[in-house]
Formats: sequence, C-alpha cells, structure tokens
Amino acid sequence: MCGPGARRLASILPRVWVRRLDVGWEWVMLRLEILLDSTVKVLGPLYVLLALVLILAIIYLAFTLLLPMSWPMHTPAGICHGIAAAWVSFNILFNFYCAATRHPGSPPPLALPDKESRGPQGDVRLSMGRAVADMQLNLSDSMPCVRWCDKCQNLKPPLTHHCHICERCVLKMDHHCPWMHNCIGLRNYRYFFLFLLYLWVGCGYSVVVATMLIADRGKDGRASPGVIFTFVVALAAFIAIALLLAWHVYLVATAQTTIDFYDFVLRRREARRAGRVWVNEFDLGVCRNFQAPLTCRGRCGRCSCCCRAPPCPEATASTSHHP
Repeated sequence: MCGPGARRLASILPRVWVRRLDVGWEWVMLRLEILLDSTVKVLGPLYVLLALVLILAIIYLAFTLLLPMSWPMHTPAGICHGIAAAWVSFNILFNFYCAATRHPGSPPPLALPDKESRGPQGDVRLSMGRAVADMQLNLSDSMPCVRWCDKCQNLKPPLTHHCHICERCVLKMDHHCPWMHNCIGLRNYRYFFLFLLYLWVGCGYSVVVATMLIADRGKDGRASPGVIFTFVVALAAFIAIALLLAWHVYLVATAQTTIDFYDFVLRRREARRAGRVWVNEFDLGVCRNFQAPLTCRGRCGRCSCCCRAPPCPEATASTSHHP
C-alpha cells in the first residue's frame, strides 16, 4: 500500500503538469500571435495592391466590355448607365482611399496619473474634462471606467483598444483591415462602411449585366470569355461583401464594434447568471446609431460623404439593471 506521502505526491504531479501545459500553450499562442501580426504588417502593402487590382479590374471590364455590349454609349440608356457606373466607381475608390489613408483616431496625450491611482488591472477613474470633448466622446454622468494602456502610457476611453500591428491605441476600434493596411476606428469607419456598400452595389450591378449578356449570348451561341470571367469574379465578391456588409449593418444598428461584440456577449452572460438584464449603454436606437458613425455636422450640414470625421456615439444608460 502507498503511504500518505506517495498519495500526496501523486495528487500534486498532475496539477504541476497541467500548469506547465497551460504555460506552454500560452507561450505558443503568444508567439503565433506575434508572428501573425508581423506577417500582416509586412504584407500589408501587398494586400492593398491586390485589393486595388481586383477592384480596378472589375471597373475596367464593366466600362470596356459589359456596358458597350449592353447599351450603345451614344444612346440615352448608355449615357445613363455610364453616369451611374462612373458614380459608383468613384465612390468605391474614394471611400477606399479615405479608409486606407485617414488616421482612425487615437486618445490625445493626457497628464499621467500616479501609479497609486491605478487599479490592479490598470483601471482608473478620472474626469476626462476638456480632453473628452476633443475626442468627441460625449459620456454620461455615470462615466464608465477608463482603462490604462501600459504600451502607449495613456488612457483608454471606452471602446478604445490597442492595435498590436499599428502599435497604437485606436478610438472606437472595430478591427485592423489588412486589405487597407490600416485600423478601422472612429475617424474612418464611415468610409469603410460606405466602401463596402458601394462595392456591393457595383458588384451586384456587374452580375446583373453579365447575366443578361450570358443569357442573350452572341450569334455563335457562346458568351464572351471576358463576360464569363467578370460574372464569376463579381459574383464571388458580391456574396462575400454581402455577408460582411450585413455583419456591419448589424453592428451599427446595435451600437457595437467587431471587437466589443465578443466583450458584450460575455457581459450579457455574466449579467444573466447574476439575475440582471444587461443593457448596452451606447445603444441610442437604430436611427441614431446609424446617424452617429455615418453622418456629420459641419459647414456642409448633415451629409454622409464629406471629409470631416464623424462623432462618436453618446453613452446613455447604465450597463445593467435589475429586472
């Protein structure tokens, strides 16, 4: 029979090995994350070039193949379709350029708080004052807990996250887009959303016109290889962009970002377990949720296409309420 010392050693050994496996797994995942971030950062310009090539290829085929084969360009129908295609193409390229080149927005430098005022997890409660107004973050009286970024040595307002690829904190960060080699955040999300919308419309238009040409065919009963190629590429892009656009329509309608969506799911589960109903404090209703990131107010009035940075949604109610 084994003595108490042997039984105790047998019960401790599995815990030690499990702890070592956990540490080793975390080390491997950290190295993979660093490798992935470095790869995306290095290959970013190539992703942008590839995206531009695909977009310009579809636009070129639409103007040189689809439109001339469908409507003579000197006819009223050809002129109308040409103007519409030119408008959609301009908005695709314009919004892609703005989303890829505009700074997504970062917290302004603030007076650093003392280390004693920070919590064990880096949380601090400070009055943002004038800096909050400069960041266009209109917080309610019950201001959420502001976090601290050890890498940027700066405050992280609500919905702000640190991007390991760009190596900066981004206000209202949604994600880092490799196809634009830029973070999508407060000051360029509108351009990203409109880029998806116009690209979806343009691909759908190309699919419809190409389908008409394939159904009509030529005198030899065969469709042009260029038309078939345009149909396949435009259809694949149309389906992929439709899914991505639907996801972002849902996020905007519910006042969430891609990153915070998963955090909100965890908060909702924790509140349900505690017998509380979790409420998104940034949700202002569907209409105002769309107005906040997609419109702006300035000298040009309210519009969805000017170059001023959009305001951030206001926070309203508290995060949880008892039923």
